[in-house]
Amino acid sequence: MGADGAGKTTLIRTAAGLIVPTSGTVTVLGFDSMVDTIEIQSRVGYMPQKFGLYQDMTVTENMNLYADLQGVPSSERKDRYHRLLRMTGLEPYTRRMAGALSGGMKQKLGLACSLIKSPEMLLLDEPTVGVDPISRRELWKIVYELVEKDGIGVLLSTAYLDEAERCDHVVVLHEGEKLEQGTPREFKERVGQKVALVDPSPDIKPRQIHTHLVGRKHIVDATIRSGRVRVVTDVYGTQAVADALPEKWPAFIKNTPPTFEDAFMTLIPHKESRFQINPVDETSGKTIRDEEVVVQTKDLQKFFGEFEAVKGLTFEVRRGEIFGLLGPNGAGKSTTFRMLCGLLEVSGGQIS
Repeated sequence: MGADGAGKTTLIRTAAGLIVPTSGTVTVLGFDSMVDTIEIQSRVGYMPQKFGLYQDMTVTENMNLYADLQGVPSSERKDRYHRLLRMTGLEPYTRRMAGALSGGMKQKLGLACSLIKSPEMLLLDEPTVGVDPISRRELWKIVYELVEKDGIGVLLSTAYLDEAERCDHVVVLHEGEKLEQGTPREFKERVGQKVALVDPSPDIKPRQIHTHLVGRKHIVDATIRSGRVRVVTDVYGTQAVADALPEKWPAFIKNTPPTFEDAFMTLIPHKESRFQINPVDETSGKTIRDEEVVVQTKDLQKFFGEFEAVKGLTFEVRRGEIFGLLGPNGAGKSTTFRMLCGLLEVSGGQIS
């Protein structure tokens, strides 16, 4: 696991025999990736970030194509397709064009195609990137089933810290180098008592505490979570936070159990002002947010043929406000944005 540019994709492509290493070796299932490329590729299922689905072919046609490419006998396909479609939840969509699937469904179809030949091992390069939390959970359910029922080994890359916590063993990469490895539990144990939660008094805003703490001595990371500030330190947590906060700012500080994300932040090389936010003058009297409505929709609708993508959506956005549209793939977020920008015609309702 690691951030973008850490070397995850390069490593997995090397393991799959698609890239030749400049030096060193990679062994997969006992085979050298430089010498035994064909042998490895016949035994593993490889799913790149952007799986090669054919957008103008149906779900079944894509599966047939990959079965042909991998030499799966026709006699074995019916039972295998049935299991993969059930596992991925794609049974009702076998006749739908791949291009008409949501992002999460495309990822699941890509995973099904990589499993057509019943591989001994799976190489998954960020399989959940760009998909919503619901689809991510469904993909992980499939991975767990493959490991537990079929005994398939999985080498998976991810930039999501919560996903790293699901793995049995984690290698943290940063700018091409290995920083640390171990089980998620071992990572969290290293952080120990170095994580604190700050619950501010009513007259102090969490943003003020967050802005004040970032970049201070012994403060590794600070984030706002549900009206509280979560702080990772390189010493005893509560003491470091208490020392960094002004005495005039009353706040309740307590230790809290560490997560994998807390441990990860302590590993990344520190850069001054890495997450520093420009301070806001809270005493200027100027209120950024006001009551002026700058975006407004009323009973907004969008049809694609008989399919209703946006159903009577009404909301207002005020100046200086950060307004979020939240929902899984296929919820109508992008369609709404495209109508806001004038890129799609409105089917019904009002928008300004």
